[in-house]
Amino acid sequence: KLTVNFRRYIMDVYKKRHTMLIDYCRKGYEIMVKKITNNDMREILTEKIAVVDFSATWCGPCQMLAPVVDALAEEMSGEVAFYNVDVDENPDLAMKYHVMSVPSLLLFKEGNLVGQTVGYQGVNELKAFIANN
Repeated sequence: KLTVNFRRYIMDVYKKRHTMLIDYCRKGYEIMVKKITNNDMREILTEKIAVVDFSATWCGPCQMLAPVVDALAEEMSGEVAFYNVDVDENPDLAMKYHVMSVPSLLLFKEGNLVGQTVGYQGVNELKAFIANN
């Protein structure tokens, strides 16, 4: 029974995130978390500070983490750049950065990998992760 409720929760989070994305596009807002495609990390490596969320669409904890990353991206806009990498669409990047579990968050400062964390993190934990690395 817990699994059914958890699945419903994940689907609700996914639907809310999808609806929020559509609203952002309609209103002309900048999307705060940029999606990486074609295994291309060049933009990330030019940022002063960047957080890269390696995730997968089938991953429950990834779907739970996504709204947290979205909120933090909005809050830290202009200070930290946030990106998302789907490991199924970008397997070369996952291999290059030794991402074995999702969600994995990688922190880059001036193009250098300075930190990595795995699993769901709350807003305060993510802020500490960024500040302490």
